[in-house]
Amino acid sequence: SPSSLNAHLLNTRANKLREKIGFLRSIGFSQEEAERACVRLPAMFGYSIDNNLWPKFKYLVDKMERSVEELKKFPQYFGFGLEKRIVPRHLHLKERNVQIPLNRMLLWSDQKFYAKWK
Repeated sequence: SPSSLNAHLLNTRANKLREKIGFLRSIGFSQEEAERACVRLPAMFGYSIDNNLWPKFKYLVDKMERSVEELKKFPQYFGFGLEKRIVPRHLHLKERNVQIPLNRMLLWSDQKFYAKWK
């Protein structure tokens, strides 16, 4: 449904929309899951696959040893900075031998996150 949060989609070329859906399909999302992910994170249409989405996906799977299923539950993961948010928090938790859901790892403020996981 139209809102100010997804109004930019009106200016997005159809091929960009197909590319992002295609990317999500290539990593294991169904068509419906890919569409739902794009609705939850419409900014994804502005992200580069090669410079943003793919590196974050590879880090999630290879370094964090997380599953695509987790990504399906929290596609907003793609909206966070890899070097400034994802990597530091992952390494912080790894040092403490702690694994928490992606949303808790990324949505909390720095103050709350680092206070909880000293």
